[in-house]
Amino acid sequence: MSEIVVTQSSSNQVLRCAVGDTVVVRLPENPTTGYRWQFEVPTGLELAGDDFNTSASNPGAGGERVMRFCVRAGASIRLHAALRRSWDTGVAPQAEFAVVLEVH
Repeated sequence: MSEIVVTQSSSNQVLRCAVGDTVVVRLPENPTTGYRWQFEVPTGLELAGDDFNTSASNPGAGGERVMRFCVRAGASIRLHAALRRSWDTGVAPQAEFAVVLEVH
């Protein structure tokens, strides 16, 4: 079992993985602005962790959102997230992230 770490620069890539691997997604986020990464957890992945690490001792400073997903099924899985405020319905996201996991 491997741990595959992806960042914003990994977006739109196809990654090879296996059942039992852990995919760790690290994305910059500043929740005090209201903008949070909203993930669509597809079939074949299981959410194993959701953490926020601040990058400074300054209250309200941005940091890094760390999501952990366990690969549970073999297939081609698209993992997608949108950076948006929860109350901004019908508004395009500020940013998007997506990777395709080719599970073997």
